[in-house]
Amino acid sequence: PPHPVSISQMMLASGRTSPAVRLANAQFLRRELASRRAHVLSLLRTMPPPLASQPAVARLCVLNWQRLKGLLTLPELSTADDEKAFAAAMLDHSAAIDGESRRWPHLSPEEEALCVDA
Repeated sequence: PPHPVSISQMMLASGRTSPAVRLANAQFLRRELASRRAHVLSLLRTMPPPLASQPAVARLCVLNWQRLKGLLTLPELSTADDEKAFAAAMLDHSAAIDGESRRWPHLSPEEEALCVDA
């Protein structure tokens, strides 16, 4: 389950620290982001049908599923170089969010099955 920690608190904790602490923070953040994405998907799947059938809800579902898949396919973080690559990926990802929010992909059958409670 997600931990009661805000993203702002996580960013503050990642300030000027040792490589070992930055690696531990990155490992926690990777797990926490995946947990939060999975939780949002479970909430979207349990919405009443009139709400769940709205296009905006489907788009949110697809976006959260794609981001969760991206987090789950990242390799385990075990070195300072892994942490640096993860940090760069997170910065690239956050920079792309605005443009990404304007492009909604079509659902594959697998994604649709995850987003629609059968």
